[in-house]
Amino acid sequence: MNRLGIVIERVRRTMAQRRTFAAKTDWTPIAPEGARVFLVYLFDGLGDALLLAPAVAALVERGAATPIHLMLRKEAARPWKQIDLPVKIHTPTDALLTHANLDRVPKVDRAEVDALVRRLARQKFDVAVDLTARRDTNARAWVVRSNATHRLGWIADHESIATTGLTYGLPDDRDLGLRHWSRELVRPLAPLGVDAPKYDIPFVDRSAADTKARALTDGRPWILLVPGSRNPAKQWAPEGFIEIGRSLPASAPHTVVISGTPDDRKRLRQVARAIGPRARVFSGRDLATLFALVRKADAVVTNDTGPMHLAFLAQVPTIALFTWMPAVPWGPPLSDPKFVVLNVRDAEAGAQHPWARLAIHHLHTQLQRLGRLA
Repeated sequence: MNRLGIVIERVRRTMAQRRTFAAKTDWTPIAPEGARVFLVYLFDGLGDALLLAPAVAALVERGAATPIHLMLRKEAARPWKQIDLPVKIHTPTDALLTHANLDRVPKVDRAEVDALVRRLARQKFDVAVDLTARRDTNARAWVVRSNATHRLGWIADHESIATTGLTYGLPDDRDLGLRHWSRELVRPLAPLGVDAPKYDIPFVDRSAADTKARALTDGRPWILLVPGSRNPAKQWAPEGFIEIGRSLPASAPHTVVISGTPDDRKRLRQVARAIGPRARVFSGRDLATLFALVRKADAVVTNDTGPMHLAFLAQVPTIALFTWMPAVPWGPPLSDPKFVVLNVRDAEAGAQHPWARLAIHHLHTQLQRLGRLA
């Protein structure tokens, strides 16, 4: 959507909200201290999972009872093993997260639904929150089934609070991209007094993962390049990453680690071969080692993908390359000179390509600040 379209859409929604949301956005403050909270968040990407952490950290800081209960998809639960926040994670099978009507699930799934509903009811939640609000999931149904006293979430223009099963509904304008995603996720938590994410995220330190990372890099400091992405439209040309990796002078002490998923392996090896002997490839599914490689790197140069969000939250100097998605909702959550966003709209790159040259400039500047380059 272009700028004019966004303005028109904002005016349209504002008028609609004045007509239909006046009653359902009123809310009574909920005391956060000791509140038992259940969050339903059914996005499955690594970055999506990480961006929930600032909302959970904010709830903990406000004194909510711990553990905070989370309903996540199984893939999204994996990175939470590396986050040192007090949570209890529920991971139903995907089939139970997409049924349009939980009262009409197939018989084979009925027992699992009933058992989970009973487990949730035993928790006696004070607050349940739908942080998903997507048509391809039934997140709201699980919020309602939790039997929590207060049920919060987003509501579309055409909906009525009386038909949603929620007690507080927030106008849903997330698709306009007006705020960082981590800030969107705290907006339904306003009745609990949560008005901002908490970005000081504690991570689990795993010595075995640190040892693997240092073995991969021969005990030297490293920079991390992430040239892949689950979405091909988010992938900048490999030639750009090659030039960035080649740009380090011989005097630089760094290993260049090229990281991605097993599906990215061909691309990663192509980039590593072209960079030369200082390059190493990590393409495993071991998230503990990936977290160590990101968190302990001198700098990260990355497409718009999960490790980028981890680098931002871990406060690692990062050059983020956006080819398609807007950076306002998906870029750095905070303004910081360590974080650089380049909107590399061109798919091609090379030694003389301006985006590659600009990325190299920012990388060298970050390494000079660390005292790694003269």
